[in-house]
Amino acid sequence: MKFRRFAIALMLLVTTALFAGCGSTGGSITPPPPPDATITCVSQMQIGVVSANYVCTANVAVTWSVNNSALATITQSGVLTPNKTTTGTVTVTGTPTGTDKPGTATVNLVDQIISGGTYLVNSDGTDPTQLTTGCCNSEWFADHLSFVCTGVTGNRLFVYKTNGAASGTSLSATLSWPNLGQPDLASPSPDGKTLVFRAYGTIVKKFGVYQANADGTNLQLLSQEAACTGSCVGIGQPRYSYDKKKIVYTHVVHGQSMVCTMNADGTNQSCLVAGGDGAFSTDGTEIFFTMADGIHSIGNSGGQPSALIVSGAGGAMSSPNGTKLVFGTASGIITSYIDGSGQQTLVVGGGHGSW
Repeated sequence: MKFRRFAIALMLLVTTALFAGCGSTGGSITPPPPPDATITCVSQMQIGVVSANYVCTANVAVTWSVNNSALATITQSGVLTPNKTTTGTVTVTGTPTGTDKPGTATVNLVDQIISGGTYLVNSDGTDPTQLTTGCCNSEWFADHLSFVCTGVTGNRLFVYKTNGAASGTSLSATLSWPNLGQPDLASPSPDGKTLVFRAYGTIVKKFGVYQANADGTNLQLLSQEAACTGSCVGIGQPRYSYDKKKIVYTHVVHGQSMVCTMNADGTNQSCLVAGGDGAFSTDGTEIFFTMADGIHSIGNSGGQPSALIVSGAGGAMSSPNGTKLVFGTASGIITSYIDGSGQQTLVVGGGHGSW
C-alpha cells in the first residue's frame, strides 16, 4: 500500500514538472503579431471641387495622420477634408499601436471641370466622362452637384443633377419663358440661387441679359442690346463675380464688341475695353477677356489691358483658388497657370470649360 501511494505521488510530480517545463514563459503562448495596416480612402462624392471629403478605413485600429496639413486634414475617425482652395497630392498614414507597420494611401486632390460639351474631367486631365448629350455651354453651380446648359434644340435651358457618372446624371429642371427665345450662355450665381443668361426678346426683337431664379421664376431684364442690323447679336456671355455683386458681359456698342460690367441688379452699366467673353478673377480685382489675338486681363474698373496671356484662345475662367485658368482653343479645353504657362489639354473639341 505504501509503495502504491509512493508511485502515484511520483507520477503527479513528474506530470507537474513536464507542464511547468513547457515553453519559456511558464506556459503562456505568444500570439502572432497583427497584420500590417492596409489603408483605403474613398471620396464621398465623385464630382466637385476639392472640398469633397474622403473616408479612410483600415483593417486594424490605427491613428490617422497626413503628410501635408496645408492640403488636407484628417480626423481620428478617418475623415479626410481637403483644403477648399488648394489642389495637390497627400499621403494618408494609419499607424497601429505597438510596433506594427503603418499603412499609407495616396489621395490626389483635384478640381473637376465641366466642358461646354458636358464632359467632366479632372483638372489634371484624368477620367474624362461625358455626362449627357443634347446640351452645350455648360457651367457648374457652386456646389458642383448640378450644372446648367443650353438645349441644342428648342428655346430652353436645362439643369442637371449628377453624381459624376454618366449613368447618374438626371434632368432636374427645364427652363423656358414666354416671349423669350434662344436662351443660352447661362451662368449660375455663386450662391446657386439665380442664373444670368442671354436671350432674345420676341416682342422687342432684341437680345438682352436676363436674370432669373434657378427655378425660372422672377425673370428680369438687366441690359438690352442697342439697335443692331443684319445678323448682329449685340449682347453676349454674362457671368457673375465671385461675390455676386457684379456681372460682366459683352455688349456691341457702335459696331464694336465691348467688355462691360454692371451691378447684379442691372444698375451702373459701364463698358471697359474692346473685346468679349469676360470673366472675373477669383478675387474680383481683374477681368479675363478675349481679344482677336487671345486672352488678356484688365482691372475690374478698366485701365490698360495686360499683355497677351494666351494666344489663340478665349473664354478664360479662373480656378476657385485663383491660381489657374481654363479656356477654349481650336484644339480643345485647356488649363494653364494664371500667367498662361503650364498649358495642358483636357478634352479635345470646342467650347469652354467651367471650374
